[in-house]
Amino acid sequence: MFNISSKWLKQCVFALVGVVVLLGVRPVMTTLTLAQEQDRYQITLSVDGRTGTHQTGAENVGQFLAENDITIHPGDRLNHRLNRRVYEGMQVDIARAFYIKAWVDGEYTIMRVPAGTTMGTLRDTLQTAVSQPLIHAGDDTDVLSPTDNPAFYTWEIVRRHENGEIAYERVYTNAASLPTGETRVYQAGQPGQWEIEKTVTYVGGAPHTTRIVNESRTEPQHEIVHRGTGFALGALTDTSCPTFHYRRRVVKEATAYTAGFSCTGRRPVDRFYRITASGREVEHGIVAVDRNVIPLGTRLYVEGYGFAIAADVGGAIRGNKIDLFMECINDARRFGRRNVVVYVLY
Repeated sequence: MFNISSKWLKQCVFALVGVVVLLGVRPVMTTLTLAQEQDRYQITLSVDGRTGTHQTGAENVGQFLAENDITIHPGDRLNHRLNRRVYEGMQVDIARAFYIKAWVDGEYTIMRVPAGTTMGTLRDTLQTAVSQPLIHAGDDTDVLSPTDNPAFYTWEIVRRHENGEIAYERVYTNAASLPTGETRVYQAGQPGQWEIEKTVTYVGGAPHTTRIVNESRTEPQHEIVHRGTGFALGALTDTSCPTFHYRRRVVKEATAYTAGFSCTGRRPVDRFYRITASGREVEHGIVAVDRNVIPLGTRLYVEGYGFAIAADVGGAIRGNKIDLFMECINDARRFGRRNVVVYVLY
């Protein structure tokens, strides 16, 4: 019924295609514009407490820092990984490492430390460098700041052993058995000894505290010198065998003793030290007897010992026994116990 020319049909087709093209392009352009707007994010950046807001189209934190010419150095602290994707409202914090002057025993070293480093962490690092334990004032958990100049000190405990001598004294005692002005060493002096074992704590190379671990002491043996106040006794100490007259000759069991504590129970400081039962001071020639057998004051001659006087007694000297005084304990021990011939003189 309708006679449509091909020319008119072609024009209609072209017009329809144009409408379609126009309708299809506009939605595509709108979508691209929205995507571009959505790919830019607002990010808050803080560097050592200085905060600012940035717009970025970066995909991750590393790209964001690069587009803002921000470099992360060794020791810096970043709160995100560099490959972390950025998002709207993201907070990026950077704490820069800083330099401090650290002192060890009065000498300093300048070193770069990460932000947030504690005193304990710095001490551990320095201990490795100096190969010695370190101490410091304050707490290990104290956080360092760029204005700090922390001071550390080496410390060690050294065990020491010390010893030395204790000087002896010279003690004089009067001896009626010696002529006036004459002296005789009765007991040789022997120095004492002291020993101390202690620990010394050194801080910063200097002694700080000392603790005694163990100590011992041996008292000295004082030198005892007899000072003469009497007259020479002459033949009383004669051990030869001259011609003499005697009332009787007997054989007795003889021992020897000294004035020392082991024999008499007395010490040089005791009031009756070296004083016999007869009141006479002991010397070579004084013998202890049983007074019921030989009266005190009896003059004797003992073979191998010499002239003697019965002037002392002893708890173990009973009956046919006699005890000979000797100055030296070694002489008394060598004498031991033996039978001797004793002459009772007129």
